[in-house]
Amino acid sequence: MKKFILIWVVALLSYQNIAPHPSVILRTINQDSSQTEEAFPEEAFPEEAFYDEVYNPDGTVRVKYREALEWVKSLTKKEYEAWIAKSKKILSGDTPLAPLPQIVTESEAKLIQAGTEQRAKAIVAFLNDHYSGKATYRDKVVPGKIIDQIIGRTGEGPLFPMIQKNHLGKFRFLYGPDLIRGKDGQYYVLEDNLGFVGGTPGDTIPAREAFDALAPEVREKLPITNDPKDFLAATLDNLAQSAAPKIGHFSKDGVIVMLATPPYGDKEDVRMAQELAKRGVILVTPNTRNKKLNVREDGVFLEERSKYGGKLYERKVGMLWLNSEHAWADPRNPHIYLKSLMDEARSYLDEKDTRAESKELIRKALEPDTETGKVDPRKLEQVLKKVSHQDFMYEDSVLTSKGPNPGIVEAILDGRVQSNYTPGVEFIGDKMFHTYVEDLIRFYLNEEPIFKNPPTDRFFQVGKDGQLELDKELLHKTIHDLRKERVVKIVDGRGGDGIYIGPKMTEKEWKAIEDLVAVDITRFISQKFIHPSVIKDGHRTWIIDRRSFSYVSENGITVSGGWGRSNTIDGDGKVNMSKNGTLSLVIHVPDCVESLKQLGKKTSH
Repeated sequence: MKKFILIWVVALLSYQNIAPHPSVILRTINQDSSQTEEAFPEEAFPEEAFYDEVYNPDGTVRVKYREALEWVKSLTKKEYEAWIAKSKKILSGDTPLAPLPQIVTESEAKLIQAGTEQRAKAIVAFLNDHYSGKATYRDKVVPGKIIDQIIGRTGEGPLFPMIQKNHLGKFRFLYGPDLIRGKDGQYYVLEDNLGFVGGTPGDTIPAREAFDALAPEVREKLPITNDPKDFLAATLDNLAQSAAPKIGHFSKDGVIVMLATPPYGDKEDVRMAQELAKRGVILVTPNTRNKKLNVREDGVFLEERSKYGGKLYERKVGMLWLNSEHAWADPRNPHIYLKSLMDEARSYLDEKDTRAESKELIRKALEPDTETGKVDPRKLEQVLKKVSHQDFMYEDSVLTSKGPNPGIVEAILDGRVQSNYTPGVEFIGDKMFHTYVEDLIRFYLNEEPIFKNPPTDRFFQVGKDGQLELDKELLHKTIHDLRKERVVKIVDGRGGDGIYIGPKMTEKEWKAIEDLVAVDITRFISQKFIHPSVIKDGHRTWIIDRRSFSYVSENGITVSGGWGRSNTIDGDGKVNMSKNGTLSLVIHVPDCVESLKQLGKKTSH
């Protein structure tokens, strides 16, 4: 059996060689390479089936895009492809940049900010309600059994006592709802991403710099009003307000440390570390030379050894920017050990070298107990020991490794160090939880949601006895009648995995989903297929989405100018970077762009 080893990085520049963390997905659909049936063809989507970001319905160019579009169309095919290649090189060879940016008016930007803040406020209200023990939402908004299953899937249940004791009213996390614009021109939220997510200034700042360097002629003509550096500055100010001790340059003051823990998904982490370093944030990794963190009873301390003479210096960490999941940093912590076991178990399920018999044992061990609704950590641990002996063992397995930063999670939990990322909130990113966010806004804020989710169905219903049961009629209708209209999602999938887009699949592939849903009715949801809006730049037609990246804390909500992704329209309908997506720069312009001399246009959008 081929051995699989997950190698730790040895230096910051080694990020690029680390494979992304295995996505959470239990089953995949086997595709028959011999089948000849074609998926729903793209030409079946008429022009009116999606929103065109660049062109008005009458075929005229929207004013805000005129200058940029004229420039892109002036490029030859060779120049166009060379531009994309150069952008990828500037972005560390990681991912290219689409030449034509997403251009958003100030009014649109304010709407996106308001919608993001509203969802974040409702999520924070829910977290405080849940961890207070009151749980007033339970069975009024979210069925109790469903929230238990959602938390059970992430293994975060054991964190409850510590969060309740030390973190009520102080929840902190990075948050980025993914938005698409429907053919009606309205924005819809596809999912709520929270915690260790993409879209940081590690992408947005370099993307803007790449665009400015490669398109100076059009940059001078665009009245851009947003700067991605402003978001990073505002976020650091937000963090500084929570720091203890306060951040400063004297020995009694605290320092801000970015703790990066493998595995690293891409070079966004490298670029983020570089941007933070420019602003005085100190990077620490498991292999950083002359720097490490010491966890003590009176706090967490940064130990630095001078380059010359080897003299040791130590300063207290006032704020920890955790660029990692908690389970990667300190997997043996008793409050997250179950989560660590579950994450590793799902990694084995994704490995092609794991035997089928072993995968079946893991799946059974991951099933919650019928009485408690919880996964048994001892049973799961025993199965993983058996699997690792018969198949292979990860070099950094939770079974044998203390992890790169033992004690750091406990220090965050009991308040010995302040952090940008509160443990116990990852379950909010579950796609089943996402289906209740609109109702949580109404429940906690007494407001109508600014952004709606796509119309969503759950494959279960509550029976007369209070038990959850399969909605057979809904499942049959979804699979047999609505392939061209629906998207089925695994609720804890990541990075585009576990998303089945009916219009992009063959009938045979689509029907294979039916059995998966029938045996795991709370693991899947069905959403109406809303075609993402498109950008036609004269060379390609791109589908796009936009992540409204933000930082949430007790000091307020800081919303960025946005992080965009794109992919060609003839692909699988996904824009995820792991699915060959590209970065798509988001820029803001004034509403009255037609009045600006740079444009010299009198028509308005």
